[in-house]
Amino acid sequence: MENIFWSTMPSILLYFYIILFFSFAILIRFDLTPRKGGYLVLLWLVINWAGDSFAYFGGKLFGAHKLSPKLSPKKTIEGTVSGILGGIFAGILIQILFLNNLNMWFIILISLLTQISGQMGDLFESLIKRFFGVKDSSNLIPGHGGMFDRIDSLILSAPIFYYFFKFLRF
Repeated sequence: MENIFWSTMPSILLYFYIILFFSFAILIRFDLTPRKGGYLVLLWLVINWAGDSFAYFGGKLFGAHKLSPKLSPKKTIEGTVSGILGGIFAGILIQILFLNNLNMWFIILISLLTQISGQMGDLFESLIKRFFGVKDSSNLIPGHGGMFDRIDSLILSAPIFYYFFKFLRF
């Protein structure tokens, strides 16, 4: 019975995270600014996606210092900094194109917090995989560590983005 519990726990956690992710994505879209909600979802997604891409390429090009070797051996401090800067750059670009009514400093700050929380989500996902002794969360996307790797930064950054925007918009 104990083996069944431990073998199904990663799947149960994954479903919990997916539900959490989608609930905050819906709140970002409809609760914050209904007229601009789609652009806010775009902002949140692009900050995360750009951060992930910049972290990957920045780590490949400049990576020399491991961020957390036991938890995620390939992640570097240089990649993390590249991801944060890329996320901020992407946030500013979306602000200029679609959300020019928002304060630039607010966009920089929300991009920074979204990126930091997204990277923490990525590390947390690595911790979960290490705890359960799995390398990939699925084989759906070969070479990517599984579907969970595609949304790990979104899951933790969604509530940070939502609450920061909801209560501190300026």
